[in-house]
Amino acid sequence: MRLLVDENFPRHIFEALREDGHDVIWIGGETSGMPDDAVLALAQSDRRTIVTFDSDFGKLIMLDNQPGYCGIILFRIQDLPPSQRCRFIIDTLKSRNDFIGHFTVVQTREIRQRPLNGGPC
Repeated sequence: MRLLVDENFPRHIFEALREDGHDVIWIGGETSGMPDDAVLALAQSDRRTIVTFDSDFGKLIMLDNQPGYCGIILFRIQDLPPSQRCRFIIDTLKSRNDFIGHFTVVQTREIRQRPLNGGPC
């Protein structure tokens, strides 16, 4: 899967996703601090699904009625110990193939989705 990993994800999770075979770029290091709307634009232009812990992306898409993107996956897994989060994220991404074109909220016990404007990229 083509992913854009938000800067709020630790580097080791970004690296684990790459090792798992995903085509991944990370908004961290030199690109840290990029505004969310710029991150959305980059994801759209590069046809990537955003992976984040930041609920602001949902607000931008749903409330501001931004155009469709390739997908946003919001992980709300604060109840998991940090040592288990990487494996949970990788397993979740492997468990489904319908993330593209959706705003997806992933919690430890449920996954909710809403289609994005414009459909899949």
